[in-house]
Amino acid sequence: MSMKQPHILSPKIVLALLGLIFSLACHAGIHVIPSELEFSSQSLKKDVLVINEGDKTAYVAVTPYIMQNPGRKSEKKVYQPDPGQSGMLVTPTRLIIPPHQQRYVRLLMIKPLDDTERIYRVNFIPQSGKLIPGPLRPKTGKPALGIHVITGYGILVTSRPGQLKPKLSVKRKGHKLTVKNIGNTSLILKGGQQCASNKKCFKLPYKRLYAGNTWLGKVPYTTPVTVKARVSTDIISYSTE
Repeated sequence: MSMKQPHILSPKIVLALLGLIFSLACHAGIHVIPSELEFSSQSLKKDVLVINEGDKTAYVAVTPYIMQNPGRKSEKKVYQPDPGQSGMLVTPTRLIIPPHQQRYVRLLMIKPLDDTERIYRVNFIPQSGKLIPGPLRPKTGKPALGIHVITGYGILVTSRPGQLKPKLSVKRKGHKLTVKNIGNTSLILKGGQQCASNKKCFKLPYKRLYAGNTWLGKVPYTTPVTVKARVSTDIISYSTE
C-alpha cells in the first residue's frame, strides 16, 4: 500500500509567508507602554498604557506571572491568580479597547517589600487574530492552511527589596571574566570595558544580572577590566587587577 507524502512548503513560500505575517503584525494589533516597570519603597503603584493600533475592537487578556529563578536554566514562569499569594494586584485583567483608543492597567504591589527581590512578567495578549490564508495548493488552487496572527506583549516587572544592597564580585583569570551578583537586587551591566596598553578598548556586552546569577565572559587582553552596573538610577563601577 502506497502512502501519500506530506506536502512540504518550498523555502521561498515559507519566507514569503513569514514576511506577510511580520508585515501584518507590525501594522496592526496592540502596543504597550512601558516595556519595564520597577517598584520600590517610594513607588508601589504603576500604570501601563495599552493602545489599540488596529481598525477593530481589541479584546485583551492581561495575565501576571511570578518568575522563579530568573535568569537561570531553571527559570520558570508561574501563574498565580491570587494577589495575596503573588504580592501584586493587576486590574483590570480584561480590556475592551475600541479602534485607535487606549486603556490603562494598574499594577499595585500589595505585599510588603522584603529582603529579596521579586520578578514578574505581565502578558498582554489579544484574544483573536487575523486569519492569513496559506499558499495555494498546486492542483486545487485553494489555500493549504491558515494562520492566526496574534501580536502580544510581555512586560518585565521588578519589585526591589526594601533595602537595596547591590554588590558584584568581578574576577579575571587570563582571558576569562567572572561576574557574580552577590547582592540582593538585579543589576544592568552596561558601559564596562577593557583597554589594551595601546589604549584600544573592548566594550563588554549589555547584560541583565539577577541576584545570585553569574556571567562568564571572555576578554581579549590581560589588562584590568572595568565593569559598570546600573541599579535604578545609580551607577556602580568595579575593576579587576
